[in-house]
Amino acid sequence: LQMLTRNHRIRLRVGSQHFETTIGSLTTVPSRIPRLLEQVNNNNDEELTLEADPEAFRVILNFLRDGEIDLPDERDEPENEWLEAVLREAERLDLTSLSEYVMSKRSAMEGEAEEEERRRAMRRGDRVVWRDINLRRMMHKETTLHVGLSLLDRWCAECESTVSEECSALFDRPRCEIEDCGRIREICGNGRCATVSFGFFRARFHLPLRWLQKIHGT
Repeated sequence: LQMLTRNHRIRLRVGSQHFETTIGSLTTVPSRIPRLLEQVNNNNDEELTLEADPEAFRVILNFLRDGEIDLPDERDEPENEWLEAVLREAERLDLTSLSEYVMSKRSAMEGEAEEEERRRAMRRGDRVVWRDINLRRMMHKETTLHVGLSLLDRWCAECESTVSEECSALFDRPRCEIEDCGRIREICGNGRCATVSFGFFRARFHLPLRWLQKIHGT
C-alpha cells in the first residue's frame, strides 16, 4: 500500500452495514485483506466492499484490532453456530491466525475445565499423590510464591482463605514427611486448596489441589 499509511482511516461496506477502521488494524496479521485494499488504493476509493456476514465480520474486526475474542461455552449450541459463521468468514479472508487462536484458546479452556473437574472430584478423606514427583520442578512453574511454600503471610490468594496455624511450609519439613501418599484433611476456602498430611506424619500442609491427584479405588 504505497499511498495509504497505517493510520489512514477507511470505510468498509459489509452486507448492509458500514464499518470504519484504520489500515493498521486491517493489516495486523496476514490475510487477503491487504490485496483487497490495494484495489481500493488503485481505484482511489475511500470504501471497501466485502461480501460477508456483517455480524461475523464485526467479530473479525475486533480480533484484528485487539488480537483476541471471547469464546462461547462449547455446550452453548446457538453461540457455537455463531462462532462457526465467524470462522467461515475468516477462512474466506485467509485469516488463519483467527482459526489458530480459537483452537489454542479452546484447548486451554478444555484443560482448565478438566482441571476444575478434577479439583471438584476431591473430597475430605481422599488419598492423594503429587501430580509431579519432582516437587521443585513443579514449584518452579509457579508464577507466584504459593502459601504452601512460604507462610510469612497466612492469607492464601488461591483459595481466598486464611491458612490454619497448624500448617507448615513444604520445605520447612524433612523431605521424608512429604514423600508418602497424602490424605486430604480439609478442603479450604473456595475449594481450590486443601489441608493435607502425608503418611503417618503429623505435619500438615496447605496445598493447591492442582498440585495433587487423587488415588482412585482406595
